[in-house]
Amino acid sequence: MATPPPGPSAPDHVIGVLRRQILDSEIPPDAPLREVALAESFGVSRNTVRAAIHGLVHEGLVRHVRNRGAVVVRLTEDDARDIYASRRLLEVSAADNLQQASAAQIEAVAAAYEDLAAAVKSARWSEIVVADVAFHRSVIGLHGSPRVLRMFTVLESELAYFMSLIRLREHEEERPEHILAEHYAVVEAVSERSPRAARAAIAAHLTYYEERARSLLDD
Repeated sequence: MATPPPGPSAPDHVIGVLRRQILDSEIPPDAPLREVALAESFGVSRNTVRAAIHGLVHEGLVRHVRNRGAVVVRLTEDDARDIYASRRLLEVSAADNLQQASAAQIEAVAAAYEDLAAAVKSARWSEIVVADVAFHRSVIGLHGSPRVLRMFTVLESELAYFMSLIRLREHEEERPEHILAEHYAVVEAVSERSPRAARAAIAAHLTYYEERARSLLDD
């Protein structure tokens, strides 16, 4: 039984565990999340579980189905098309701010890449996914806008879900040089403060992963 910490952090603990289980495919798409069973498993109240499920619905990992209750989402090609269109609006346009970006913003992208490289070296794909999302968050940081960053935060769990599907099915962590090369092209363009090169690198990266995500969902 997973024992949560006491107090108000219990719902966050339950959300964290369930999120990881969903991203690791331990809880598969369309699987129901039963409040009573989860409350017993975590040793918490049904209200705590209900709050956790509400949080996962907000993140896009769970949905409510009539007569079934809460179930893990099954992503579709339309979902992939929509989330990657949203990412293009947020990430490609970040390159336009390179000339005005601070040294700290540029360095944050390079640091996020180093964190990704360390995660890739560990070969633990759940850590790779977390580091990958953080890398793209650093790219969003080039906007210098808390509001734009909040927009990206809304997409993060769904983005992690797509990345997990790709990594699980294609075992991408077995090709670390490929993962790093895909991201290094972005880092290099950002470090050079080249808006044109950065836009091209980010757009190519997103197109490549969207095609892979849609291909997997079409299988």
